Amino acid sequence: MSHSPKKASTFARDQALPPHSHSFKSAQAICSLDAVPEDAQAEIVHLTNDAATNRQLASLGILTGAMLRVRRAAPLSGALLVEVAGTAVALGRALARRLRVRMLPPRAGAARRAEP
Repeated sequence: MSHSPKKASTFARDQALPPHSHSFKSAQAICSLDAVPEDAQAEIVHLTNDAATNRQLASLGILTGAMLRVRRAAPLSGALLVEVAGTAVALGRALARRLRVRMLPPRAGAARRAEP
């Protein structure tokens, strides 16, 4: 009878998952800032483990909970240009790799603004 409890626990786990689509789950995934594609929005969930670096980031408006948009990613592991609170900030790829963000779903109407 060791097989029945396993089925029951698997069923309970599956029932606890939110009934969202796969794309919504991936939009809510936490990843490093350097993995965010251009024109995507994200929320900063964790800065670095270095207090001095975190103070420097804070002076640029990059704080836990801040929303940002990746405006441009330079090729060949170059810098990222991000927009935070209306200000453009360039971050090196190594630093961006240390910041953790939560991807946000695209804003409604964003595609409409891009059309002529």
